[in-house]
Amino acid sequence: MRDQLRKDIADPAVQALPVVQTFPVDPATGNHIPFLGFESVMVGATTLGQALRPTPQYTDEGNSQNRRFYEGTGKSNYYSLQLKVEKRFSRGLSFLVAYTWPNAD
Repeated sequence: MRDQLRKDIADPAVQALPVVQTFPVDPATGNHIPFLGFESVMVGATTLGQALRPTPQYTDEGNSQNRRFYEGTGKSNYYSLQLKVEKRFSRGLSFLVAYTWPNAD
């Protein structure tokens, strides 16, 4: 499979893959592609690997659309204070008060 990721989407061996068969068919070329116009828009980058990306229309690795969810793009901090007070009375009567004070930088 690794070798096929670098093959062109129009390659017959790539077109025969079950995952590619789920793509819609481009009426202009007859190939299964991730979106209509993929081959004309993505000139030179129409590989199977590009087609399987979550956002195949973007090729630039630095583009924030292609970053993994765990790759942070900035810095953030979150602090909170949580309080809970509970008072129990006789015969099963009780009161519970809870409060959360959030603070984000």
